[in-house]
Amino acid sequence: QVEESERWIRYGPEDGLMDRPATVIATKAGGLGAAGKHGALPASAWFDGALWHMTVHPELGETADAAADPGAFLGATDGSIWFGAGGYAGSGRGRGGVLQLRLGSGQAGRHLDWEHHRPPVVPRKSISGIVETGSGEIWVVARRNVSRYDGQAWLAIAAPEELLWSFITSAHATPTGSVWIGTRMAGLYHHRDGAWFRYGAKDGLADDHITSIVDADGGGIFAGTPRGISRFDGQAWLKHAIPS
Repeated sequence: QVEESERWIRYGPEDGLMDRPATVIATKAGGLGAAGKHGALPASAWFDGALWHMTVHPELGETADAAADPGAFLGATDGSIWFGAGGYAGSGRGRGGVLQLRLGSGQAGRHLDWEHHRPPVVPRKSISGIVETGSGEIWVVARRNVSRYDGQAWLAIAAPEELLWSFITSAHATPTGSVWIGTRMAGLYHHRDGAWFRYGAKDGLADDHITSIVDADGGGIFAGTPRGISRFDGQAWLKHAIPS
């Protein structure tokens, strides 16, 4: 739905959108994109101001499971769009991985040039986060794999074993270049200056189940959990940053 001059407009498959949209992003060029699933296939769509223009992506895999994770979606500062395979079956050689959309000079979505970054240099599926660091590197976070792309090549990041075997719920890159990764049961992992740091309930988080991560004004981050929102100021955690 889009709010326009205090009026709500609903968009669905009849307007060119996928039947199960999961996320929406605004591109640097001012375009509007959506990602999700259409039937059993991952799909992306672009809005031209009136209608959506959808593309399905069988190369990322497919699933009949309506509850399967739709994957991750990122609009990078250079105008490119990244779409990672979610909880798809990924059957077939070369399926899964990450798609990169390099937009042409025209309106977003009208000049499509998808590049398929294939496994095994990137995760095959279950990609829960794609983030961009302050230096422009793209990080792809999935179960059993954390990788980064410097514009030329992919590099696997050595990560703690517990993180690699955890269910990843969220990922976030800060303006200073560090990367945060949230898990369902193992708390938060922070990659800074080449080292990993782990924070959990014993360190002041409201819960070890992380649902979201966002920047906080003045530095630090907010971490959402089922038991409240915690804030990290760079030194210590405030368990309940927003009173209930």
